[in-house]
Amino acid sequence: MMECFDNINSIDKYVYHYTTLEKGLEYILKDMCLRLSPLSEVNDPAEYKILHPFFPGFDDYVTNENSEVLEKIHEIRHYFDNFRNNHKVLCFSRDSDKYFDVPHHYKMIYRGFSKPTLWSYYGDNHKGLCLIFDKDKLIKALNDNFSSKKEYKVYNENIVRYVALEEHIEKLCISYEDVLKFGVSKALDDFTGRNISNILFTKTIDWEVENEFRITIWDNSDEKYLYLPIDGSLCGIVMGAKMPSVYRSSIGQFNIPYAQLEWKNGLPFLKNVFT
Repeated sequence: MMECFDNINSIDKYVYHYTTLEKGLEYILKDMCLRLSPLSEVNDPAEYKILHPFFPGFDDYVTNENSEVLEKIHEIRHYFDNFRNNHKVLCFSRDSDKYFDVPHHYKMIYRGFSKPTLWSYYGDNHKGLCLIFDKDKLIKALNDNFSSKKEYKVYNENIVRYVALEEHIEKLCISYEDVLKFGVSKALDDFTGRNISNILFTKTIDWEVENEFRITIWDNSDEKYLYLPIDGSLCGIVMGAKMPSVYRSSIGQFNIPYAQLEWKNGLPFLKNVFT
């Protein structure tokens, strides 16, 4: 069995992308590309919703429809609309470091392709696919395609960390006093500069099961989406447990090793491995 399906020596070797069968066959595998989407289209409301200023004494400000406060809020909303639309993201899962702490017959639980929550949510309720990528080759393709172009900035940070909601909120409060003192543009540039890791690579503990690896690009082009070639980094395909076997030939046409995930007594295992 290939290493991407079998025992691993490092949790940093592979990353995993869950998708539906339709998207996998008709777009990703056919075009050998993954799509980076605007941050405004992700699932976490802490990321896709607009940040608002924090008012230490909100009642001290007049908030009628012509007030300076509402004018500033509209400017802030416009700033973060652009911020979210210009930041493109591509999300993966990772192997857990718990893999090395358990007996062999439990190790498969901690592989990146064995997450029932992600299969249910992103993998079409176990009828979809989980694509396995060589992380280093994926990052090389990312840099080869985007790093040298002036309209893009590729972030080197990739690992998402998870914190309590109240801690996350406290760090993402915009001071209205700073907005008044420095102006909207400078205050928000300073805010995002100080908090870029909290904004782009921090989520609440509700999402911790994803164990996310994230590719992020700041995009100054006019494109809504960006596309990353994967023909050199895709090394395996896992079919969901509920995917009918009739689709095996459709998966096999791409000449990528593939297998089907099954569950027995609550434990995942791979069957029908084709290399």
